[in-house]
Amino acid sequence: MKNQTSYNGIELHHSTEKRDKEFSLDRLGRIGIEKKVVRFVSQRAFAAGGKFDKPREFNGWAVVRVSELLKARQQPKLLLVSSPVKNPEPDDNPYHAHAIITQDMTPHLAALHLRHIFTKHGCIEEVSNKIEKSSYSQILEKLVNWMFEKFGIK
Repeated sequence: MKNQTSYNGIELHHSTEKRDKEFSLDRLGRIGIEKKVVRFVSQRAFAAGGKFDKPREFNGWAVVRVSELLKARQQPKLLLVSSPVKNPEPDDNPYHAHAIITQDMTPHLAALHLRHIFTKHGCIEEVSNKIEKSSYSQILEKLVNWMFEKFGIK
């Protein structure tokens, strides 16, 4: 299925879970997308992608409101469970959650269902392929640039 054409930017294999009945999710904010949360989770995603034998590129998330995942417009209804990961950095993730795939759903049906919800009611949140600088290094860089400009240093 990897050669399948994408559906509104989301390929079916992105939402196919064959290992168990839990589909991994990240919460990107309480009400909307929060930059602080995206920065934190992006760094974890970049690190996780580098752990594979052939490193995987991370480009962002398919995003949808929790309320859209919980609405039972079409059966089956999903069960969402907060499941923070409490491991040492960079394997920690307080924003982690799972969508539980019910027993009557095959991995293929669950992938179709999730892709439908995300493409109909969500969007794609892209991130840069580079790990963002820490806020400390950004402040330091701005300070140094300001000093160079202020005192005419080239």
